[in-house]
Amino acid sequence: MKRKMKNKKLRNSERSLLRYYLIGYIVVLFIPLLICSLFYRDMIKTISEDEVQKKKNELSHSVKLVDTMFNELNYLGDSLSTNSAVNQFKRVEEPFDYPKAYQINKLQMQLPELYQINSSIFDYFIFFNKSEMVINKSIAYEYHDFYDLYMHPVDNKTYEEWLLFIQNMSSGYGFQPVQTYDYKKEDGTKKDFLVYNRPLLLNGGSGENIGSICFFVESSYIDVLMPAITDDVGGAFLITNSKQEPMYLKIFDEVVSEEQLLQASGTENLFLEFEGKKYLLMSQMSAESGLNYYMLYPEKSISVQKTSAMLAAVFSIATALFVGLMISFYLSRKSAGSVNEILKEISKETEYYDSHLTVFSHLKLAYSKLVREKSVLSDAIEKQKPFIRSALINRLIYGDYSSPEELKKWMISLGVPWENRELCVLILQFSGGSSEMINQNTSWLDSCVISLLEILEQKIPDSLYINSGESQVILILNEDDMEESVFREKAEQYIGEVKEELPANIAEHMFVYGGSCVKHFSDIHKSYNQAIHTFRKEKEQFENTIIWDSDNSDIMPLYPPADMEMRLNHLVLLGDEKGLHDELRELLNTYIIQNTMPIYLQQLFLTELQIIMFRILPVVNMEKDECREYYQQLEKHHGSSLLEQITKTIKIYESVCSHVRKKKEGVDSSQIVPAIVAYIERNYGDCNLSLSNVAAAFELSESHLSTIFKQEMGMKFSSYLEGIRIDKAKELLGMTKMKVSEISEQVGYFSVNSFCRAFKLVTGINTSEYRNGVKK
Repeated sequence: MKRKMKNKKLRNSERSLLRYYLIGYIVVLFIPLLICSLFYRDMIKTISEDEVQKKKNELSHSVKLVDTMFNELNYLGDSLSTNSAVNQFKRVEEPFDYPKAYQINKLQMQLPELYQINSSIFDYFIFFNKSEMVINKSIAYEYHDFYDLYMHPVDNKTYEEWLLFIQNMSSGYGFQPVQTYDYKKEDGTKKDFLVYNRPLLLNGGSGENIGSICFFVESSYIDVLMPAITDDVGGAFLITNSKQEPMYLKIFDEVVSEEQLLQASGTENLFLEFEGKKYLLMSQMSAESGLNYYMLYPEKSISVQKTSAMLAAVFSIATALFVGLMISFYLSRKSAGSVNEILKEISKETEYYDSHLTVFSHLKLAYSKLVREKSVLSDAIEKQKPFIRSALINRLIYGDYSSPEELKKWMISLGVPWENRELCVLILQFSGGSSEMINQNTSWLDSCVISLLEILEQKIPDSLYINSGESQVILILNEDDMEESVFREKAEQYIGEVKEELPANIAEHMFVYGGSCVKHFSDIHKSYNQAIHTFRKEKEQFENTIIWDSDNSDIMPLYPPADMEMRLNHLVLLGDEKGLHDELRELLNTYIIQNTMPIYLQQLFLTELQIIMFRILPVVNMEKDECREYYQQLEKHHGSSLLEQITKTIKIYESVCSHVRKKKEGVDSSQIVPAIVAYIERNYGDCNLSLSNVAAAFELSESHLSTIFKQEMGMKFSSYLEGIRIDKAKELLGMTKMKVSEISEQVGYFSVNSFCRAFKLVTGINTSEYRNGVKK
């Protein structure tokens, strides 16, 4: 009974532990899943809003197109109504009676063919009520004949109805509703027209209705101007005047009726429902034409992308949830397994031993079991030690640690002797005569470094070492406390043994440079700086096993010279991106990477770079917003690591330089090249005049100046300069008695020989032959 209760308690404990881990993993999973769900929610909302805004933009574009057509028709109507021939003919009565018939022909000759000028016009007609004539460029009908033979609205069954319609229309202004016309000219074809009416000017303000000018626009043309909607999508368009009277109506969905659409036209951006189908009604009023535009669009078409995004989000979240739960359950069992095994082990030991073991005995047995079964975890930790060791070495040589206590923990965890030590940094460098071999075969060099690391592991196991790249290994020699001279002898003995293990052709090209001896790991960075200094200073000491610094006085750290600002300023303002890149790379390589300046000097170097940029920004004629953005970037990364700040500052330099280059390349070469030519004309006698000098004078990069000069002048800069100098020399040879040496100096040559060679190369004869030929 007691045994069953114990087993039951153990199982409950196992389940409780599993449940504890499972809840923990699920919570960890739930937090990013919640963030992801919120992101998907905002994304779907944005997609929906974008689709609605897209349709609104399409409607706005259509409104502008129709308004443009309205303005053109209004302008054309004004031009016809003020036409002198039209104003003269509106007073004519009985124009077909002799001798008035010629006036019809006279009027037609002065009328323009507007439908050839404006593609939106199907045709136009001028209705003269006094003479009851309809005239345009190609036809002339009396009202009755126009009704019978040309066209009239289908709704006007009789001539009297049509005549009343024309008279009413003549008094109106603007667009008339779309109507179907019986177009008899094409055998009774039915056409839908939107008519724009412009009354003729009244005689002396008498108020008499004397006629109008009517522009006929096919409704199919309006269809083209409106947003694209097909029958399979559904929807509708409606255009009304200021009185909400329909001017144009196009319905693509049988569910929507004209009456329903007119009733809903007073609303805006409202979701409507017709026979179970939802639509979005969008509207816009034109201030120019006074027309109101409405578009009815099915909600399902707007929601296609939204629905797709929702399905993708649901699938992604569901998949992530399922996979996460499986992983959580697996990890929970894995995590709880170790503790459960301890509990089982304790239970077994308690059950099998009659003698009561002490608590410590139980714990000892349980932990022994845990270590045996978790050897994989131990192996994984051991495999990580080389990476931890490399990170530790980098922090030691650069002095990047928070406290000596932190270093002590690192040393103890890695099993490195810590107290009462004698320490020194050695730089093992492959160089010298093997450089050609190294350049030809990089894998050979890698093999050398790998062999060296293996030998160091065998010969000096308590030391720390790292492959720093570029055929270089950094070794921190770690020995018991001793005299410095004895320590150096022992270091040279170690290096000698290492070289003996290496192949002779490799060992003879390995040179070792030593730093100062220190007592504590916290001072390793000082020894490393000394070793770097020795590496630069004592490269010629090839006879020693280890090359120690011959001068042990304090080392003055290197720092960029004062002309750094002038060089950077010059390159940025020239827009010379390649030159700037090379200059910045040289600065970083010389003063940061190889020099290993102290942290405070590195910070000063970064601050100086940023100050230089602050001085450059106001000079490059950049917009205030752009300058402010660069200032904000520098401020934003102020609290970041030193390396990140330097990287960001260099990117800003490159961005500003690129901006300057693009701005200079945008300058019209036809404007700047004449100025360059004039500059050459004034300074051709300067011996130092060259492409680089002219580029600096005009604040252009050499490559850009060379390109635009060749494009405009059809020849290289050097050829043009030489041609100018030779032409000036010809003038002096022919018109003066100056010596050739004086002429060569005056036209910009360093020596007479250079001038004579150039003169013969250009002209084909020497200077004396040219002078004699001119005299003859």
